[in-house]
Amino acid sequence: MAAPIVKADIPAQQASENTPFEDLDLTAYFQSDEALSFQASLDNGEPLPLGMTCSMEGSISGFPGDATQGQYNIIVTAENASGSVQANFQLVIAAPVAAEKEEVKAEKIDEPIIIAPSLLKEIPAQVINEKAAYGPFTLKDFFSGENLHFHAELSSGQALPQGLICTADGILTGIPAKGTQGNHEVKITAENSAGKIEATFIFVIKPIPVSDHDADYIAKLKAQVWEALEQRLPIPDIASLYEQSITQQDIAYLLDRWGFLAIWDAFNLEPLSEKRPLVLEGASPHYDIYDRGCAIVACPKDLFSHERTIEDSLQTARAVAREVYKRNWAVEITGVAKMTRAAWVEVQHLGDQYGKPLEVINFTPRPDDVKIYVSQSMSRKSGG
Repeated sequence: MAAPIVKADIPAQQASENTPFEDLDLTAYFQSDEALSFQASLDNGEPLPLGMTCSMEGSISGFPGDATQGQYNIIVTAENASGSVQANFQLVIAAPVAAEKEEVKAEKIDEPIIIAPSLLKEIPAQVINEKAAYGPFTLKDFFSGENLHFHAELSSGQALPQGLICTADGILTGIPAKGTQGNHEVKITAENSAGKIEATFIFVIKPIPVSDHDADYIAKLKAQVWEALEQRLPIPDIASLYEQSITQQDIAYLLDRWGFLAIWDAFNLEPLSEKRPLVLEGASPHYDIYDRGCAIVACPKDLFSHERTIEDSLQTARAVAREVYKRNWAVEITGVAKMTRAAWVEVQHLGDQYGKPLEVINFTPRPDDVKIYVSQSMSRKSGG
């Protein structure tokens, strides 16, 4: 593996104050054999102009705020496990044309005067675990004002913890990534054409309750039973096992055995609808698959079936991935690790096959996942 390289110069971009900026996909300008993460800032190290953000997946978007007019030199850093590379481009933000402002003013002379936003009540502290779904949390409930646009960052000026996003219309949501634990002070900026206001609150992210090392606990319980069977000793008293307290490790084992997968339409904020059975080509007959409107969910028909294998889980994950690709969703993939990885790899293959990558948010593939994807891609190209 090698550090990323710049594949092509990033062209100059134009934007206007208080006008949505069309997403700029940075991945088209870099080449890497490994998964990339992106950062962008001004050449003096300061954040992007107010209202604009750069996601770790490499998309620059936003809504340039008032008084952002000017020419900026943007520095983009693309990084993988082997190193990083930088590239720059020019961003020009124009102010609204004065004549257009006068025309709009004349058209809206009878409309009520826009009042600067104000804080209605303090934003309460929020608590969530790493890798747990959070939100949607509606920030509009805490501010007064019309035509508000929102921006969120840490009070230190850094971006929100990985996996969390704040939309321009004031929805805070996401899945905090592993390693984001801590007490974070979040600063919210609400603004409209008449002014802006800032408010802060504490966002607590707790570590994942069950660590990878807790698998030893389950292995120990299994070993006790197998040792008794192999040496023809009495099997441990089942009654004593029933008397033991249920632990987080027990629950984690059951969840892994459950083999659950849900792929979400990431920007569909509607609640889950009534479940509608789906029959997908290539899915295992040992799974039930349901369309819930904003998500497709797959779960085993029989939790402890000895006939269901890991291959059944992987086949089903790939079938669900193909279905959401047909629907052209921007997706969040949740569930058992083996199935989420299989779904991510399948989505990458579909993007290669049809020349249209599917946006996957809040998911960082492991190096092993990337190796599987690259190996399978090479095999497919060679006809193997």
